[in-house]
Formats: sequence, C-alpha cells, structure tokens
Amino acid sequence: MIGHTIRVLQKRSSLVRPIRLMVSESAHKVVRPKDIENKLKSALSTTFLRLKDVSSCNCGQKFEAVIVSPKFEGMSLQARQRLVFSVVKEEMKVIHSFTQQTLTPNQWRDMQHDQEQHDNH
Repeated sequence: MIGHTIRVLQKRSSLVRPIRLMVSESAHKVVRPKDIENKLKSALSTTFLRLKDVSSCNCGQKFEAVIVSPKFEGMSLQARQRLVFSVVKEEMKVIHSFTQQTLTPNQWRDMQHDQEQHDNH
C-alpha cells in the first residue's frame, strides 16, 4: 500500500512497542462533486444528472445520484450500475457510499409524467 507510515506507541505489560500503520494517500483526498459530474456527463452522455453530497459533514463521503442516459438502453440495472462505477472507480477509493438511480430518457420522461399526474390529484 502506498502511503505514509505513522508510528504509534502501544503499552503492553510495561513494554512500549511501536506499531506501524499505513495511511493510504487516498485518505487525504477530497472528492469534489463537480469532478464526478463532469466524468459522468462525459462518459455517459447524460440528458439529466443530479448529484447530491449527503454526507453529514458535507465532505464528499456519501453521494446520491440520479443519472439519465441513452447509453442505459437495453441494459439491466446491474449492468448500468457497473458502468457508472467503472466511470467513477478512482473516486470510489475515497467515497464511502454512492447510491444511484439509473434511468433511460424514456423511463425518466415516464417518471416525470407520473409525478405530474400524482401532483395534479
């Protein structure tokens, strides 16, 4: 693992022993939502994208995404999610949670229409 070595002293039966901990360089990185958005838009030709940082600290650890792309046509839900994760694989080394809703443009349009119908009643 690439990283920095930190020496920690641990007491054990009156002996002091060093313990080495490896801290990944990715632990020091911060994921910016704009970077994820740009990657997803570019790779998936999105027609709609909403990315929200839902971390309690608003620090880029947990995201929720709604991603609409014609590239999802004919793909299973699992295949869509694998595709999205392949686009953000570097960011996933730092992110703890990435929840995604992946839709085709037709599914998005139908969902919007259903919501409008529900709101009108």
